[in-house]
Amino acid sequence: MEQREAINQLTKDARLRLFDKIVIWSVDRLARSLPNLINILLELKSLNVNVFSYKQSIDTSSPMGAMFFQFLGIFAEFENTIRRERQLVGIKRAKARGVHFGRKPTSAAQIEKIKWMRRNGHPISEICRSVKVSPNTVCKIIKDEHGQ
Repeated sequence: MEQREAINQLTKDARLRLFDKIVIWSVDRLARSLPNLINILLELKSLNVNVFSYKQSIDTSSPMGAMFFQFLGIFAEFENTIRRERQLVGIKRAKARGVHFGRKPTSAAQIEKIKWMRRNGHPISEICRSVKVSPNTVCKIIKDEHGQ
C-alpha cells in the first residue's frame, strides 16, 4: 500500500487534537480512491475532526455535509460489491480454464515418505524440510494414520 506521509502526519496531529477541522482544495486531493477516502473520513470523524472541501463546498459539520458523508459510504459499499462480483467472475473463468487455486495437493509419494519418516523417529521439522510441506500437513497425515 502506498505511504502518504502528509496524510499520516495529518491523522497523527488529529489524534493529538491539534485542530478540529481541515480545509482541503478538493475531495480528490485527500484520497487516491473512494475506499481510501472513506477510511480517512471515518478516522477523522471518530476524532471529531470535520472536513471542508473548497471546490465541492462540502462541510462535514453541516447537515448537507453529513449527508454527503453517508452517500460516500453507500458508494463505497456499491464499489466493493461490484469489485467482488468481478472477482468471482474472474475466478470462475480461471477455474474453467483449469487454473488451480490454493496449495498443491500432497502427492501419494509425499504422504508415504512422511509416514515412513515419522515411523522411523524423524522430527516433524526434519520431515517438513525433506518433503517440502508445512507442519500442519505433516501433523494431519500423522493424525489420519493413527485414526484420530
